[in-house]
Amino acid sequence: AVDASTLDSISENIDVEAESVVMSISTKLHLADVRYKELLENKRTINYITSSLSSADKEALEAVIKQFKNVGVTMKKMNEFKPHVTDLCITARAETTNAPDNYILSKFRTLKAMRSALAGIPI
Repeated sequence: AVDASTLDSISENIDVEAESVVMSISTKLHLADVRYKELLENKRTINYITSSLSSADKEALEAVIKQFKNVGVTMKKMNEFKPHVTDLCITARAETTNAPDNYILSKFRTLKAMRSALAGIPI
C-alpha cells in the first residue's frame, strides 16, 4: 500500500515536470520568433511557397501581399520548395484546443510543410 506522503510527493513531481514542459515549449516559441525575425527582417523580397490553402486563406494572403507591397517588400511565389531560397511556407492553420497560446500547427502534413519545418523555415 502507498501512503499519503508518497502520493503527495508523486503529485508534486508531476506538477514540476508539467511546468518544465510548458516552459520548454515557451522557450522554443521564443527561439523560433527570434530565428524567424533574423530570417525575414530587412528583406526586400520574400520567396514563399503555399500548401493546402482554402479560398479564404488565399484571399487573406493576397491582402497581406498588397500590404507588404505598400511598404516596399515583394512577395514572390515559388512552385517548389528550395531550402536555400524559400523564406516562408504558408499553409492552413490547424484548430488546436490543447496547445499553449501562440502555438500554431499546420492543418495538413504536406511534403512542403514538412520540408520547411525540417529546414527551419517559418510556417
